Amino acid sequence: MTSDSAPVDFEILRTMYSRLRKTERFESAELEPKYAPNSLVLRYDLRYFPSFVEEAFLEIRWYTNDDFNIHY
Repeated sequence: MTSDSAPVDFEILRTMYSRLRKTERFESAELEPKYAPNSLVLRYDLRYFPSFVEEAFLEIRWYTNDDFNIHY
C-alpha cells in the first residue's frame, strides 16, 4: 500500500504535535492548518540558523501504513 491509497494517521500527527511543540527549536506548531490540512507544520526558531535565513519549517504528513512525507 502506498501513501496515495492510505489515509493520513492523525493520531500519530497529534502525538508528534504534543511532543514537538514543547521543544525550544520550534517557534510554533500547527496541526492541520488550512494551507496544509493533512499535516503537522513546525516553524523553527530562527536563532538556530544564519541571519540570512528568513523562514525555516518542517511539514510532516504520516499515513496509516507508516509511510510518511517530510518537507523541510
